[in-house]
Amino acid sequence: MRGVVRAVALGLVVGTFCMPLQARADTFINPWGGLVFGNDQAVSGFHSVGVTIGDAGHGLVGTETTVGLAPGFFGKGTENYVLDLMAGVTIGKTFFSKTDHDMRPYGIVEGGTIRTSISGIGTGTDFVRNNLGLAWGGGTTVALTDSLQIRGDVLYHKAFRSHDAANSLNANLENFHYWRGSIGLVIH
Repeated sequence: MRGVVRAVALGLVVGTFCMPLQARADTFINPWGGLVFGNDQAVSGFHSVGVTIGDAGHGLVGTETTVGLAPGFFGKGTENYVLDLMAGVTIGKTFFSKTDHDMRPYGIVEGGTIRTSISGIGTGTDFVRNNLGLAWGGGTTVALTDSLQIRGDVLYHKAFRSHDAANSLNANLENFHYWRGSIGLVIH
């Protein structure tokens, strides 16, 4: 009798964990392009690219990780870029519509690292620095279909403990900050 009870209990446990669950398309990938502005040293324009991977679903809180690259951030005088790797949370309510074009405005706060790199001009010296960074802002996502959305946001990026340092572009890196507006497709 004890063997039968164990077999039934084991069957219930295995059956519970092996039950098929309803598929949910909460995880997303968002390749985007953007423009950088708000820094006197930065070359404004549409020259920032990146990808965001996250989990928003239809809940109030979502999580995401963003990698953004702005090549030529300080102009074309020499090779340079700004790279950010951030993880954070979004807070926003999804508004459902009768036309299946759901909309989710959100606020976002991310933390991570901001890497600044400027190559030397003929001197062979390179300036590379990683700073802790914080980004905050907001945006919105609008559904086109069940698995495709358009997403746009504007974020303010701030590097902490960013002191000025000599570099080949004479760029002022003290209190380094910039704004980035981006737009892209969200694929679930």
